[in-house]
Amino acid sequence: DEHLHGKAQDRQATIATVLASLLRDQLATQPLLIMIEDVQWLDLPSFELLLNLKRSLAEFPLLLLVSHRPAADSRDHQRLAAALQQVADSIEMEIKAFEPSASEQLIATQLGGNVAPLLHSLLDAQTQGNPLAIEEAIRTHQITGRIQFAQSHALKIIPLSGPEIAELQKQQPYYASVPLPANTYKGQTAAVPTLAV
Repeated sequence: DEHLHGKAQDRQATIATVLASLLRDQLATQPLLIMIEDVQWLDLPSFELLLNLKRSLAEFPLLLLVSHRPAADSRDHQRLAAALQQVADSIEMEIKAFEPSASEQLIATQLGGNVAPLLHSLLDAQTQGNPLAIEEAIRTHQITGRIQFAQSHALKIIPLSGPEIAELQKQQPYYASVPLPANTYKGQTAAVPTLAV
């Protein structure tokens, strides 16, 4: 076990030396920006390699831009943040999730018009207000045809109103009456009463 561990350490040291040499050649002629997303998924050896590279190249014009999501375990998040702060001249910026109104505006911009409340709720729940995730989710739904079907086919929207709906809302008060705006779907020329959570 010790022999294998030693070989793994030697291999990592060799990788670090080669990478540092390659980066120094590039940095000798121009500044360099390295972007790494979702570093919370890096294994420990890769993360240590990343930190060591930044330390060894501290005198060069290198900007290391990393992004990470808050870890599910707050202790993991604290350890990750502490390790990132060990890097010289590190700056931490928190990018907060979009408010629902901002998410709705982005979704409407991406789709070029009104957004059905149900679609907005679905995308908002899937993406948790992350703007990049919103764009990727919309692209996925467009590729699979889910959004195009609603936009290209005349749909019959069934109104959700009347005494039965009122009784349901008494039993399940989290259901709110929300009008589906006119022209949300092809052929839907008037607002339609619906329910939303």
